[in-house]
Amino acid sequence: MKKPSLVILTMFCGLNCGLSLMAQAADSPSATLSMPAAPQTFGSRFHISASLAENSNLYKPESVDRHVITELTLIPSFSLSAQNTISIKSIIDHDETSVRNSEISDTSIGLNRTVPLIDGRLSHNYGIKAVVPTNHDSIAVDRLKAAAGIHYKLAWTWKMFEGFYDLSLRRNFHEFKVNAKGNPNIQSQLAHTVDTTVNLSSRWSIELSGIFKQAWTYSDFQHDSFIFESDLNFQMTKAWTLNVGMNTEGSALKASGSGSNLKAFDENTSVIFAGVTFVN
Repeated sequence: MKKPSLVILTMFCGLNCGLSLMAQAADSPSATLSMPAAPQTFGSRFHISASLAENSNLYKPESVDRHVITELTLIPSFSLSAQNTISIKSIIDHDETSVRNSEISDTSIGLNRTVPLIDGRLSHNYGIKAVVPTNHDSIAVDRLKAAAGIHYKLAWTWKMFEGFYDLSLRRNFHEFKVNAKGNPNIQSQLAHTVDTTVNLSSRWSIELSGIFKQAWTYSDFQHDSFIFESDLNFQMTKAWTLNVGMNTEGSALKASGSGSNLKAFDENTSVIFAGVTFVN
């Protein structure tokens, strides 16, 4: 399968045009008359999502392969209008079982638009993002200069169930085709995400999600990978949520290159976690 360079370019341009037209429509007098909005203060437009979690693999505490990582995810956002939002996402992690310093992920800046479709039960969200290299390995090893991406998300809710499907495309821009360790850099990536939540009560819920990724190097070599995650969530208040769960990821194919390697649990790669999330 060829890497989707043309598809990325076409969809990227289309989303740019679409967001521009939607922004113009939102500012037009007719749009103001048909969809009146209450005045909003700066504070009411600013939101932040912050998650703190501790992740651990399943190796015994005395094993040299044991890793315990504390991870902080920050996503501040600002509502440009009732449907358009700009956000910034960054992750800081620290390995509690090694001497390495804390690390920060690459930082993404996104512009998204959410539109309800059917009585609040169905909606879609689409947008564009730019990625700024702020991770040490991305800068020093991979020599990443920048990245751009687009995504489309279709969300639904029905009785006690809710979920979404998200399709995202990303194009990286590196200084070299291989990194400082001699490994090929990833030029393009296509990701499919399916997520389902079962609301057991007003406070308790179970969430299952799966991600299938296809990545292409600059030499058109394709690598497929997967992520499975399951969460048990407890909503303490409107803003605070506790969760525990398990995450498994790996190559979609076996080491031989043939046969599926997809699995929800693996004693060598699965990670258990517990955390707390704040959303205002």
